[in-house]
Amino acid sequence: MKLKSYKIPLEIIEMDGDGYHLLVKCKINKLKNCNLVIDTGASKTVFDKSAIFDFVEIIENDQELHSAGINADFMESYFCNIKNLTIVDFKINNFQSVLIDLTNINELYLKTINKKLTGLIGGDFLMEYNAVIDYKKKILKLSY
Repeated sequence: MKLKSYKIPLEIIEMDGDGYHLLVKCKINKLKNCNLVIDTGASKTVFDKSAIFDFVEIIENDQELHSAGINADFMESYFCNIKNLTIVDFKINNFQSVLIDLTNINELYLKTINKKLTGLIGGDFLMEYNAVIDYKKKILKLSY
């Protein structure tokens, strides 16, 4: 069975001269022009709860979920279902993920590149969709 393949344009952003971040544009349910950072060091894909909380289905869970990041203590998190996630012509229905507070990251991005982030694409997404990053062509290849 042949995999269906997609080429997603990347925006490569230099951050304060000491590194590069990869951005893709997406649509989350009814929200257009959302920015996602590809974070190969993150195990899970997460979204900013302040940006999309009202636009996703929160999944009830009896257990309390906490996330820990490099620059954060434990933070409150919510499981959610995103009915439609579209990155150019790559579409996913009923994408289950996590909402967290990305305020600190957004402050950095607004100050540095004047853009707000909606989320971070993590290793779970990159593995599931066989991601290949081509820095020279500025393309993220996804397939399933």
